[in-house]
Amino acid sequence: MDFDFHYYATQGAARISGWDEKDANIIANAALFIDYCDWSTFGYYFSLDDKRELGFPVLTSQFATWTELLHKADCSIWTPFHFLPGNFIPTSGPVYNEGLHKVRKTKKDSTNVEYLCRPYSSLVKKMMDHTHQKYNKIKDQDRITALNLVGVRMHTFIDTWAHQDFCGFDNSINDCGLSVKQRVYEKDGQKKIKKLDIVFTEKFASDRYDFEAAPPGANIGHGRMGHLPDMSWLQMYYQPEWLLSDDNSDLEGYCYRDNPQQYQEAFLNMISELCYIRTGTKKFIEIVDSSKMNTQQIKDLLGKNSDSNKIQVPSVFIDILAKPRKMGGLRNGAFPQAANAWADTLKELGLLTKDFLRGEKDSFPDDWEKTLKMRFKAGFDVQTESVWPIYSYATLKKKADALEDFCFLSFQEAAALHLDFVVNAIQEEPKLAGGVKEIKDAWSYKYNEFFRKYATNKFK
Repeated sequence: MDFDFHYYATQGAARISGWDEKDANIIANAALFIDYCDWSTFGYYFSLDDKRELGFPVLTSQFATWTELLHKADCSIWTPFHFLPGNFIPTSGPVYNEGLHKVRKTKKDSTNVEYLCRPYSSLVKKMMDHTHQKYNKIKDQDRITALNLVGVRMHTFIDTWAHQDFCGFDNSINDCGLSVKQRVYEKDGQKKIKKLDIVFTEKFASDRYDFEAAPPGANIGHGRMGHLPDMSWLQMYYQPEWLLSDDNSDLEGYCYRDNPQQYQEAFLNMISELCYIRTGTKKFIEIVDSSKMNTQQIKDLLGKNSDSNKIQVPSVFIDILAKPRKMGGLRNGAFPQAANAWADTLKELGLLTKDFLRGEKDSFPDDWEKTLKMRFKAGFDVQTESVWPIYSYATLKKKADALEDFCFLSFQEAAALHLDFVVNAIQEEPKLAGGVKEIKDAWSYKYNEFFRKYATNKFK
């Protein structure tokens, strides 16, 4: 998923499920920042103001420059935060939803197929149960870190739909061939299948952003499919290396992916989980046709949710997910269009009065990503700057002095709690034994041991 969903849909789900805007902002900011915490901006050796050294706690780091490519395939980032393993029947314990969890039929010679990300898996179940327990345990101790943990978990949770059937390793099972086709419907309702004009390149250009994918051999995550899995409206056919057969596909030799259906499930389940984390109550989620409602009627509908045993979700949100977008560049393509639709709707309904990405404008400024990073960077004071991170030092501010909505230390604490939990859960599942060593030897996990112990001890 991209920033349209990780920020705005998460914000919307939090507000619909009853969180106030302040808390919803923190949750959405954390969910988004996982994708924007890059080593170039945040690669410092950190200390607290009492001189306690914390090392390099940049646990979810994305890598933005050629000097960082050495760690590009860090499976201790991709697997726990973006591609939660789920393509297996657990050795013990339940899955998140037994009726909806499906294990893919894979070729016998494919390796680590258990690590394919799948929604409704046993790890999803364990993760969300832990989120509810941990949030309620630490929220009085440190509300900001507790909310950041919810945001980190929402990112990983909804990625199990967007990133399904890919894994967090540099592995050939992530290869998808050279042919991707799109299912479209004509005005008369007739189905049509057309080839998508995907460009396989190592040098991404912002004017072709939506059409670009990694070249053959670059088999990390869904890179070989580019941004297509993150488009909520797209219905497509592709040829994953692991594919033995797909009962849902009407095109032989292809896997079928119905993103509108998958993203609807992700959005509704996120609302359900956010309600449960906040209230301890599991409510029935119901989509209500709002196509003939005016703004006030939709507001009134949402206002009834807090006193009801169910949550009514206006269909206007589902329509945003399913509406086809014109594919194009980084600044004018599918994701900014969808994000603007989310922002406008949330603003109109009074669910978002302070948009940290667009500001006071009705569109995204060219530097919104930089602005986001600088807000998090305001959470520490740089002592020494160097082109080599190992010689760059910074002191983290006290949380009371940092911006609550963008607290860098709280985010990293939450990320550490999440990383430790997921790796431990993977270790406990015998069917995932084949990837444990590689994850524990990877940079983010191995070289942040000191910080992970700090966070674990702080939030026992």
